[in-house]
Amino acid sequence: MTPPWWQYDQLPSGEPYDWSPAARGDSPYDNLDFHLDLGCGKLKKGRLGIDRHAAEGVDLLINLEEMTPVGIGERRDDDPLAQRTFDLFDARDEEVNDLCHAGLPFPDESIESIVSHHFMEHVGDGFIPLMDECHRILKPGGILRIIVPLFPSRTAVEDPDHRRLFMEGTFETFCGNADGTHWHESFSVPYTSCRFEKVDQDVTAPAEPGQEWGPEDAREMRVALRKREMEV
Repeated sequence: MTPPWWQYDQLPSGEPYDWSPAARGDSPYDNLDFHLDLGCGKLKKGRLGIDRHAAEGVDLLINLEEMTPVGIGERRDDDPLAQRTFDLFDARDEEVNDLCHAGLPFPDESIESIVSHHFMEHVGDGFIPLMDECHRILKPGGILRIIVPLFPSRTAVEDPDHRRLFMEGTFETFCGNADGTHWHESFSVPYTSCRFEKVDQDVTAPAEPGQEWGPEDAREMRVALRKREMEV
């Protein structure tokens, strides 16, 4: 059987990827040849670019807030990009007998790695479901690399399309233990199915006193989450 076109080994590498005007960074977690780039925009930083807007480098048109194909109910057979996206969702729905189109169109544990560069801050109520889906589709040991503006800072709040803020402890919520337990269980039922291990986190230092919220106040956080090998 021919492997699906979207599998890592079936896709060409784009190395060296262009991250400009942002810096790629020296961390080994920035320099993976990533499988998926969520919210890639015009600069794809992985082998398969996903965005809701058609642009150079976009391979699938998906509304990541709702995890549905863009233009749902308006399939355009004359648009190869849209048709490819619908075909992938249709194949998933046929396999799981799910017609709601909710979720990313990849099987469990089928994706090598994921990068999301200054995109997650644009996701509203769909943020936790999207994190859960990233955990579901990553292979054990796979890396989710997330780069977001860090609050408090000017760049975290000035864009009117930013839907959420991130602080240094935000991604602890998505970490758990290899036996499947979660630290939330001491006081509540966890609201996420993620059980990542945080293996790296870099944060920009605060601005000099007197320069907070100024034009140079561009703090960010870079986090690497590894999908745990779960104990049987």
